[in-house]
Amino acid sequence: MISVVACVKDRADSVRLWLQSLALQTRADLMEVVLVDYGSIDNLDEVLEKSPIGVNAYRVSLREDVPGFPEAFLKNVGIRRANCDVIACTNVDLAYEPKFFENMATRCGPGVLVQAVRKDTKEHHVVS
Repeated sequence: MISVVACVKDRADSVRLWLQSLALQTRADLMEVVLVDYGSIDNLDEVLEKSPIGVNAYRVSLREDVPGFPEAFLKNVGIRRANCDVIACTNVDLAYEPKFFENMATRCGPGVLVQAVRKDTKEHHVVS
């Protein structure tokens, strides 16, 4: 199984599209979805309630001593809460081909960390 880990702050619309993409996986049963929220004040709770796939959501309080969005720290929070042998760290602005995680599961063994991040745009992109 694969733990799919992401972190967000005020990106409810992107999370909604990301969860829809994850729900379309041919082997969604291979996934555990872990989302770490860093003080969102948008409608993320509503998006998570309506999610087409199960999500283990964790909230991290804003820290005055940490400037900006501490992505590495937040992903580490998600990794520590992941329960599967393979962890895929990703961003919520990605969409996946329907067999993406099924293919990943056949190519990865226990103890593998996969980094699937796109940082150059806020638009959704399909990963195959």
